[in-house]
Amino acid sequence: MYKTSHTRRHRNPPSGSVVVGIDTHLDIHHAALVDAATGAPVADQQFPATPAGYLELLDWAADHGRVSRAGVEQTGTYGAGLTAVLHAAGIEVIEINHTERGDRARHGKTDELDAYRAATAAAAGTQKGLAKHYHPAIAALRPLMVLRAHHRSSRQRAWGRVGGMLVTCPDDLADQVRGLNSAQKRARIAAWRPDLTRLHDPVNSYKLALRDLARACLDHDRAIVEIDAQLLRILTPIAPTLLAQHHVGPVTTAQLLITAGHPGRITSGDAFAKLVGVAPLPVQSGKSSRWRLSRSGDRQANSVIHRVVIGRLGTDPRSKTYIQRRVSEGKTRSEAIRALKRHVTRDLWTALQTDLNNLPHTT
Repeated sequence: MYKTSHTRRHRNPPSGSVVVGIDTHLDIHHAALVDAATGAPVADQQFPATPAGYLELLDWAADHGRVSRAGVEQTGTYGAGLTAVLHAAGIEVIEINHTERGDRARHGKTDELDAYRAATAAAAGTQKGLAKHYHPAIAALRPLMVLRAHHRSSRQRAWGRVGGMLVTCPDDLADQVRGLNSAQKRARIAAWRPDLTRLHDPVNSYKLALRDLARACLDHDRAIVEIDAQLLRILTPIAPTLLAQHHVGPVTTAQLLITAGHPGRITSGDAFAKLVGVAPLPVQSGKSSRWRLSRSGDRQANSVIHRVVIGRLGTDPRSKTYIQRRVSEGKTRSEAIRALKRHVTRDLWTALQTDLNNLPHTT
C-alpha cells in the first residue's frame, strides 16, 4: 500500500474521541487528528487520493480513537470522493473554507498546517456548514448542467465572432442580414453557399467563415434544447413543486437542487437565502442607512433566481404590484427588486424543501 514519507505523532493521547481534518489535493490528501475534547494535536499522515487510500485513512484514524467529526476542504471537488466515503461510514463532515490570509501570513502554510486547521475548526465548531453530498437523482443533473453551460458559452463565443466579422465583411454581405434579429440572422447566414473554388475572393471567404460559425450556433441551440428536454424528463417526477412555480423551468429547478445537494443540508430559509446570495446586509455610513444583498454564496443559484425575478416582473401581476407598492413607499426600483428577490427566495425555499423531502430514499 502506498505510503508517504511524512508521518507525525504527538505525545498527547486522545481522550477516546478524535476529529480529523483533511487538506485535499488531486493525488494526495493530508489528514490530521486532534483530540475532540481538548483540541490537542494527535497525529497526521498523508494518503493517496484513491478509494483504497480513503479506506486506509479511515482505518488509521480509527486506530487513534472514535472519529466524531471530519473537517474537509473542497468537498465538492478534490474532496468529493473522500466525503462520500466518510458519509457512508456515518461520520459527520463539515465543509472547511479556505483559511484566512492573515492566519496563513502569521503561521505559514503547509499541508500539515492546513489539515490541523481544518481539524481544529471542525472540533471547535468555528465552521459549521455541512459538506455537500449529492442524492443520486440530483447527481445525475450535474453533468447535464455542465454540458449545457459548455454549449451556451460556445454559442456565445461563436456568435460574438459572427458579429465582429459582420462589421468588417464586404457591404453586400452585411446588407443581406441588416435589420434581422439574431435568430433570423443565424438562419440566413447558415444557408449561404460560398464558392469553395474562389476562396481568394473575400466575399466567398467571409461567406464560408460566417456560414460555419452560424451553423455552429445552430448546433449549440439544438443541443441546448435537447438537454433542457432531458432535464425536464428527470425533474418531472422528483421536483414537481419547484417546476410548478411561476417562471421556474428545468434549468432553474436543476440548479437549485444541485445547490442544495441533499435533504437536510440546509436547515432554514435564512440559511438558504445566504447560500444563494440574497440575504440582506446592512450598509450604514454617516447619515445614510440602507440594505444590500449578500454578494457571497452560490453565484449560479443567484443567477437563476435573478432570472426568475426579472421574468416575473414581466408576466406576474403580483410581482408588478409589489414593485409599485415599494416604489411608492420611497424605495428606488433597484431596492424594490432586491426586496422582491428575498420574497421570491422564500417561495422557492418552501417548494425546494417539499421536493427534497420527497426524494426517494437511497441505501
